[in-house]
Amino acid sequence: MSLIPKRQAFINSVKNVLQLIHNNPKLLKKTDASMKTKLQAQGKEDSQGTGNQVTPQEVSFAMALEENGFKFISKAKKNDHISYIKKNNIDNGHYYIYQVNGNQASIDFATLLIENKEIISQYNFDLKHTTSKTFYLNDGWFHKDIIYIVTWSPKKNEVKSFIGLGQQIPTKEEQEEMEELIEFKKKNSDKKKVGSLFTYIRFANRYSCEKFDDAYTKDNFEKVIEFI
Repeated sequence: MSLIPKRQAFINSVKNVLQLIHNNPKLLKKTDASMKTKLQAQGKEDSQGTGNQVTPQEVSFAMALEENGFKFISKAKKNDHISYIKKNNIDNGHYYIYQVNGNQASIDFATLLIENKEIISQYNFDLKHTTSKTFYLNDGWFHKDIIYIVTWSPKKNEVKSFIGLGQQIPTKEEQEEMEELIEFKKKNSDKKKVGSLFTYIRFANRYSCEKFDDAYTKDNFEKVIEFI
């Protein structure tokens, strides 16, 4: 099989996972102890695991990936998966990694198409979950070409999802406000000490799900599918 059909099969698999979540957000409410342990330990039984606890949403997303043919690749640190692929007998196919940029950093998952020990195609995902109508961004923000998957529960026993590209989610006004805040933080982070005072600026930004109505959700999902 040439590379083009393999790439299309990979694209179709990614789209299928997202379509399933879009159709049934409760898929991201599953629990599985063995999957949680695998992600926490990055697949290594003797590992004490990552600093952050694996969320049920992350466990559910990994389960959805594996149920659709994606295989897990361990990576203890940023870019470890690249050397792992080079050094081990990795079959051609569809894979995923967890905590793409390491512990406590954005981009929770990446799906990979591997051919002859090379990553031919990759899609990155960041997951957000809240039991209210707002989720935390903290020091983070929406980034270009990252697919964001947000789940929230506006009512008891109700689960909704939103899937969108980082560049499509914020308004122009929101983007400009965050750019200004990020620049302010960057400039002031150079001031390590003032007298006996050590300063540290950290955001606790949140984002509301209220604008994620059916029409907006549908439009953003279609843009993600087109992007893929």
